[in-house]
Amino acid sequence: MDVLLELALRSSISSFRMTYPTTIQLPAILPMVRAPRKPELFYGRDEVVEEVAASLGGEQAVHLAILGADGMGKTSVAAAVWHDKRVEARFGTRRAWICCEGLMSTEGLVPALAAAFNVPDKQDGPLRDHVLQSLRSRNHPALVVLDGFRPHSNTDVQSSSSVLAELADNPNISILFAVTGNERPTGITWLDPPLAPLTALDIPTSRAIYLAHGGQDGDRLNDLLVLLGGHPLALSLMAVLGKSCSPSDLAIACEEVNITCGQNLTGLELAVNLSLTSQAVRDHPEAAAVLDLLSLLPDGIELEEVSKALPNIPDCVAALHVLEQLGFVTQHGDRVRVPSSIRSYVRFRQPSDSHYLTALRKYVCSLLNPLQLSTPDASVLQPIIKESGNINSLLAIALRNDKLDADVIHAIHQLCLFSAHAHYGDFKPLVNLAVQQAKRRSTPDYAVIAALKLSCACALMVERQWNEAAPWIEDVEALDIPAPLRIARAILYAALHMTQHRFNEASKHLTQVLSEDAEPASLYTALCAELLAIVALKEGKLELAQSHCNEAESYYIATSNTIGCYRCQELIATVFVAHRQYADAFRILYELVHPYTTAGFNFARARVQRALYQMHCLEGRYEAALTGYAEAKRNAEKMHDKFAIADCERGSAKTYELMQQPAAALALYKVAIALFQSLNEIVECAYTRLALGHCMCDSGLPADGLSQMAAAMAAFDYFGLTYSSAKCKQYSGKVLASLKAINEGLSRVRAALQTFADLGRLEDAADCYILIGGICFPDRLDEAEEATKAAMELYDTVGRPESKANCTIILASCYKRKGMTEEMTRVAHEGLDILAGLDDQSQADQGIVRMLKGFLGHVEDSDDD
Repeated sequence: MDVLLELALRSSISSFRMTYPTTIQLPAILPMVRAPRKPELFYGRDEVVEEVAASLGGEQAVHLAILGADGMGKTSVAAAVWHDKRVEARFGTRRAWICCEGLMSTEGLVPALAAAFNVPDKQDGPLRDHVLQSLRSRNHPALVVLDGFRPHSNTDVQSSSSVLAELADNPNISILFAVTGNERPTGITWLDPPLAPLTALDIPTSRAIYLAHGGQDGDRLNDLLVLLGGHPLALSLMAVLGKSCSPSDLAIACEEVNITCGQNLTGLELAVNLSLTSQAVRDHPEAAAVLDLLSLLPDGIELEEVSKALPNIPDCVAALHVLEQLGFVTQHGDRVRVPSSIRSYVRFRQPSDSHYLTALRKYVCSLLNPLQLSTPDASVLQPIIKESGNINSLLAIALRNDKLDADVIHAIHQLCLFSAHAHYGDFKPLVNLAVQQAKRRSTPDYAVIAALKLSCACALMVERQWNEAAPWIEDVEALDIPAPLRIARAILYAALHMTQHRFNEASKHLTQVLSEDAEPASLYTALCAELLAIVALKEGKLELAQSHCNEAESYYIATSNTIGCYRCQELIATVFVAHRQYADAFRILYELVHPYTTAGFNFARARVQRALYQMHCLEGRYEAALTGYAEAKRNAEKMHDKFAIADCERGSAKTYELMQQPAAALALYKVAIALFQSLNEIVECAYTRLALGHCMCDSGLPADGLSQMAAAMAAFDYFGLTYSSAKCKQYSGKVLASLKAINEGLSRVRAALQTFADLGRLEDAADCYILIGGICFPDRLDEAEEATKAAMELYDTVGRPESKANCTIILASCYKRKGMTEEMTRVAHEGLDILAGLDDQSQADQGIVRMLKGFLGHVEDSDDD
C-alpha cells in the first residue's frame, strides 16, 4: 500500500514527481494478440466466409458477429476470413486479432489494441486515451477481430464511454466478433441483415471432416456422425480416436456413455468423454490433471515453463504430448494452449486438484513479486504482461472458490502495482470480486476491503484516471478501519481535490483525519503534513506552510527518507522566495541539483533548475536567466513536457519584462497561456494572465491589462485562492488609480490589504499600504501619511530596510506639502541613514538617495532665503 500511495502522489502532485515517465512499447507478440493460421482443413462454411469477406471488403466500416455454440467453428470461420485475399488487400497490416478469453472486462482490450496497432504508452495519461486517439487519427481502414468475445456485463458494452462503444464509433474500424451463443452484444450498430448463427453441419460435410482428420470409414459411421451432431470440433476429436477404432465401436461407446449419464450428451461432450477414457490417457493418468490445469490458462503457457508451473505432476511433459495427440492442446509458437471450446467444457467437468492448483497459482503470481517503487525494467514487466490473462484467471478462480487468503490478497495488490507501472491490464473486476468475498465472510474484514479499494484507487490515479479513482475512495467506510488506512484514504482524497485545484477541500480532509486520529508520527502523517504545506503555499499562508513542512521533514530525517527530505527542502525554498529571501532559496535549490542528478531524478532536477533560473531573474542576473530558460526549454521539448515548456516561456517573459523589453515579454506570456490552456492548467493559466496583465499595464495597454487581470481573478476566486485573487486586486487597483478611478482603485487595494493581513502576509500588506499612500498623495495627505507610516512599520517588522527607505519619499513629500519642514527633514535623514546602513550597498537605489537629498537641499534653500 505504501508503494502504491507514493506512486499515486507522484502522478497527482507535481512536487512529488521525481522522474519523467518512460515510454513503454508493449511487445508486439502477446498471447492474446496473435494472428491465426489459415485453416488447413475447412469444410461447410464457405458461404459464411464469402458473406463476411465481401462485407468487410466494402468501402464502409462494418460490424459483424459470428455466432454459434462452443466448437461450432466460429474461430475457423474468422481465421478463413482473416486470410481472404480481399480482406488482406483492404486492411493489409492494419489488422488486430485479439483473443478475448482472458479478459475480465472490455477495458482489457486497451493494451491488446496498443500492442496490435503499435501505440506506445507514453505514461503521461491513460493508455486508453492514447490508443483511442491514435486510432481516431488514422485515416486508413482497420480491422479488429475479437475472438471468443463474451460480454462481461450489460453496462460494460452498452455504456457510450466503454472502449468497445468508442471503438465501434470510429468510422475507419471494422469489427468482427466471434461470440459464443446466439445473442449479439448490445450497443453496437450491426450490418443489416446480420449474419445467421452457425448451425450443425450436414452428414456429407461431417463425413468429409471426420475422414480428413484420419478417422476410419466403416459400419455405423453415419450413426456416429448423428451422435456427434454435426459439431466440427467433436468430429475432429473423435477422428483422432477413429484412427485406431472403428466407427461401430465408437458409436457403441457413445451410446453407453449416454446410458450411463442418463441423458443424451452433446457431440462435444461425447468426444471429450471418450478421449479422456481412452487408452492413451489410461497409460498416462496425469494427462487428465494437466488438462484440468491448462484449461484454467486462457493464454496458454510457454512450453519450457510447463514443468516449473506444474512441479507436483510427474512426467507432465509426456502427459502434454498425449493431450496434443488427442487434439486437446495446440501449439502456437513457443506456447501451448487448450482451445476455448474444450476449456469451457473441462473447467466445469470437475474441480482441479487444489494442491496442484495452488502450486500453479503461486508459480504464475510469483512473477509479480519483484515489483517495487522504482520503475521495473522490461525483463520484469514483459513476463507479467505475457501471463496477465492467466494471472487474472487463476486469481478469479481462487476468489470464486472462497480462497481469499493472504497470498491472494498480496497478489491482487501487486497486480494493482503492476498496472500502475505498466498501464496494462484491467484489475478492477478482480478487486471487486475480492471485496465481495471479504464482505461475505461471517465477520467482514473491513481492513482488507479498504486496503483493496485504496490500492485500486492508487493504480487508477497513477494512470491519471481521476474520475475513475474517486468512487473507489468514496466507497471506503472510514469508521471500521485502522487509523493508517483512514489517513491513507484522506491523503488520496486530498490529492484528488488538489488535481482539481480544490485546495480548501483538500485541507479539510487532511486536517480532519489528523485531528480525529492521534497517531504517532508515521509515513502517512508526514505525507499529510507535506500536503498541507503545499496547500498552505497555494493559499498564501507562509508561516503555516513552514510549520507543516518542518513537521514532515522531521519524520523524513528520523526515518532516513531522503526523497521526502528533498521534497521538503524544495517547499522551504518556495517559502523563502515568497518572503523574497532569494539568496537562501538559491542556496537550497542549488544544493538539490547534484543529488537529483546522481539519483537519476530527471523531472525533479529540471523542476529545480527552472526555479534556479527564476532566482537569476529576480536577482537581476537576466542573461543567466534567459540562457538557463532556453536550455531548459530545449530539454523539455526532448521530453515532450509541455508544462515545463510553458513554464520556461513564462519565466523568459518575466525576465524580458524586468529588462524593459515589453514586446518580447508580451509575446512569450501569450505563448505560455496558450500552452497552459492546451493542458487544461487553469490555475497556471491564471497566474500567467496576471503577469501578462501587469506587463500590459506597464506597457501602455491598461484596458487589455485589466481584462487579463479580471480573467485571472475570476479563476482564483472560483478555486478559493484568496491570496492570488488579492494580488489581482492590488495590481488592478493601482492601474485604476492611475486612470483617475481613484475610489475604485483604493477600494481594490484596501480589499487586498485586508486579505493579506488575514493571511499574515506582512510584506504584501506593507506593499498595499505604500500603494495607498502613493494613490492618496497629494489630494488626501492625511490618508497618505497614515498609510505610509503603517507601511514603514511593517517593513521594519519583516526586515525590509530598503523598502522602508523608499517609504520616506512619500512621507517627506506629505510633510513638505503640509509645510512641516522639521518633520520632512527628519524623515529624509532617516531614509538616508537607512540606505547608508545597508550591508549590500547595491540595494541602495541612487535615485531614492538623490530624491531624499533633494528634500534636504530644499531646506537649505529655504534657510538661505
